[in-house]
Amino acid sequence: MRHFRYMLVIALFAFAATPVLAEGEDRLTGRGMSHEFQATLGYGRITANELVYRGAGDERLSHLIWEASTLVATLSTRFDLGNAWALSGQAMFGVNGRGDMTDYDWLAPFAKGTSDHQWTDRSQHPDSQLDHYFDLELAVGRDFDLNEATQVNLHGGLKYTWIEWHARGGRYIYSDNNFRDARGSFPDGEVGVSYKQQRRTVFVGAEMIREQGDWRLSGLLRAGLSVNPKAVDHHWLRNIRFDERFSSSPFFQIGLAAERQLENQMWLHVGAGYQKFFRERGDTRLSAIRTGQKQGIYDNSVGADLSVATIDIGIRREF
Repeated sequence: MRHFRYMLVIALFAFAATPVLAEGEDRLTGRGMSHEFQATLGYGRITANELVYRGAGDERLSHLIWEASTLVATLSTRFDLGNAWALSGQAMFGVNGRGDMTDYDWLAPFAKGTSDHQWTDRSQHPDSQLDHYFDLELAVGRDFDLNEATQVNLHGGLKYTWIEWHARGGRYIYSDNNFRDARGSFPDGEVGVSYKQQRRTVFVGAEMIREQGDWRLSGLLRAGLSVNPKAVDHHWLRNIRFDERFSSSPFFQIGLAAERQLENQMWLHVGAGYQKFFRERGDTRLSAIRTGQKQGIYDNSVGADLSVATIDIGIRREF
């Protein structure tokens, strides 16, 4: 419930600010065209944490850290709806990125706690791969002029995020008869674990744009909630599937961009952004991969988060 209270405060602040910003509405500079289109290519660094807990406390049984570096393509558009209202959309995607996964376990009878230095089992999978990253968003908002050079857009919207990895090969250190007494490796190219997150998020935000000469600077700030996110984990060598469900997860986004006007209403764009889906606890259902036979349901036993950092360069065109 506290997450919904945060959202309410943000929304009330945005609506409270509207009359003040509307004072500058008759000074709209007309920068907005009927629509615009932007295409960029960049680099993304993606990290997800997957955790399994012992009971309702913070003691961990397992912690999988999924990371990936990938080329990211972004397509975005904005339509002027009239009366300073605008509709915007964006699709960001990355495919076949280079990934890495490390899996830590704290298992009886050798577990001495759940600090990062007291794990009993560890497997490392540097030959992993990001199969899919897709982020789609749609927002509607209203523009307000602060002065002749500065404009603010207050908006709200929805986004959908889908990301999937698989981990291949690698090496391990396990505790069989004694603490960390077994070492070995998995066959190259063998898929041991795959992991997927899917998130539907509602958000509110503000974007400030300032134009000076041939330059245009912008900053974006958003906050929201990822509603009923879910994750699926396949441990192929153990024949176990984990279906994980969460109630909600706070979301935060920040972005910065600089653009230089070229010609024919075209702008050279350079930007950077960061998105964070904060960690939340949820329930998991275990089943056999091959047969689908249910093996148990465990409440409040898993955790997950996701962060995405990007830099990009490209062209924006106004029509």
